[in-house]
Amino acid sequence: MAFKNTLRARHLQIVQGIIFGIFILKAFYLLHFTAYQSSVQYDMASYWYGAYERAWGDKFEFHQYGVAPPFYIYLCAYFLHAMSSLGMLSYALPLLIVLNVLLQSVSSYFVYLMADRLTGRKVFAFGALFFYTLSYLQLYLNALVFPENLATPLLIIVIWIIVFRPLSLSSMLIAGLLLGIAVASKPLFAVLSPAVIGCVWLRLDKKGKLPGIFVLSMALVAVPLATVMENYHISQGKVLSVSPTGGANFFQGWGQISKITSETSYGTWWLYSPGSLDEVYWRPIDTHEPWFHQGYYYRLGWEAIHNDPGVILKKIFWFKKLFWGILGPTLNKAPAGYYKIMPALGWLYYMMFLTPWILLLPAFRRVCDKAIYFLFSILSIVFLSIYLCGMPEKRYFSYVEFLVVILFFVALDKIIGLWRVYKKEILAYFFCLLYFFFFIPLICSKWMGINGVGIWQG
Repeated sequence: MAFKNTLRARHLQIVQGIIFGIFILKAFYLLHFTAYQSSVQYDMASYWYGAYERAWGDKFEFHQYGVAPPFYIYLCAYFLHAMSSLGMLSYALPLLIVLNVLLQSVSSYFVYLMADRLTGRKVFAFGALFFYTLSYLQLYLNALVFPENLATPLLIIVIWIIVFRPLSLSSMLIAGLLLGIAVASKPLFAVLSPAVIGCVWLRLDKKGKLPGIFVLSMALVAVPLATVMENYHISQGKVLSVSPTGGANFFQGWGQISKITSETSYGTWWLYSPGSLDEVYWRPIDTHEPWFHQGYYYRLGWEAIHNDPGVILKKIFWFKKLFWGILGPTLNKAPAGYYKIMPALGWLYYMMFLTPWILLLPAFRRVCDKAIYFLFSILSIVFLSIYLCGMPEKRYFSYVEFLVVILFFVALDKIIGLWRVYKKEILAYFFCLLYFFFFIPLICSKWMGINGVGIWQG
């Protein structure tokens, strides 16, 4: 047993060494071969320059509370103040980029551990590690001043704690605080709270259920609640939520609005989704309502659904944008040739997304760990939330890319292990995928003039 533990420790040290080496390469690449300075524009400028204002005492400006979720601005303000105190303010932006890469690298270690635990095959665990840590989508986002660079790694760590580690009050406290920070940074993740609490409830014994859930829940709401109170304070009572733009995003997605221009006493601000750029029939709209008047925009969104119920079906097909959509916001400098291989990468991730659902077949459920279905629940909730709340964009796939990668290698493990017994079921599943997601759209595009080569890409 001591020998096995030593061998495992050595193995994990090798994994950590690989991750550290990739971290150094990625940080060097972003700082020397990308125009990361150009990431401080558009909505990202609200985070960065809002943080500058707050760090030096001016915390009541509109774009600190009325343009983007403010929590990330608060964190960046503390970071800038600390860098200024050290006399290193000019290095703040490159250091933030390095921290983005560091967080993603640390989270990739937990992706490896989860894949290793669920498959028991080192080759598949390494496959998940390399797919995730070398993901261009993650690398691209690391060069941007965006809160998902904080929220997504924290979500990965939370899942590792609550699903794969022994539960205790201290682990519940840590998981709750980390998830609370993720929710405050990326309010969309709030919808995952019931699934997380439900998972913990099922794992705890009878005596530990109530204390564990209480500690988890209190820790989870602490940071978002403090954020809401601070948002209310700096907005002087105008914003009583973690984000001011939920209603505007809802209206844009359901109302098929390419751009919302809000001209108010606070200035002129515009909101667009990169996913709308290839939708030629979408229209811009001008308004005099600030985005934090969320009730107004939610009402417009519901009216849009009532006037055009067909948008409910249209929005399902817009999920193609998660795989083949425009990747924005754009950096001024991207790797040469990347846009040539982007469609191929889209198809690769599309197949990686479709393959794991075979695990829901009865034949596979009997041999699958319950943790696998918790990962499926998180994946499904995020996709449903993207569908309900806004316009799908390619960068939104980054929230669940780690789940797709892990579940894909888990599915490969089960397919290989059960091939002899369930060969017919496996072949039937992939035949159905080809038939419904490839052959029918190809025939339609050829004979009926429908544009596209797949249901998701058509």
